[in-house]
Amino acid sequence: MPIRVIVKRDVCIGCGVAPALCPDIFILEDGRNRILDRFSVETNDNISVGKLPEDMLDCIENAVTSCPVGGRYILREDLVSSLTLACDM
Repeated sequence: MPIRVIVKRDVCIGCGVAPALCPDIFILEDGRNRILDRFSVETNDNISVGKLPEDMLDCIENAVTSCPVGGRYILREDLVSSLTLACDM
């Protein structure tokens, strides 16, 4: 089941933690994180949304829990309808 990752770019401080931990998923652009194009579903000034394979979950969770401002969260596609978060915000 794919995993949806949402980066809240409007609160991102550009510390670089996510790209350092998961360079195959995240990149710093204009001082804010975003999902790499190959996984990106939507990117604008406020958010970056990506759909990623489940085998990347460990790396994603590590980046999410390391974010100092809670700028990203993950949703499992099978839980999106109930908006059950897979981590704290």
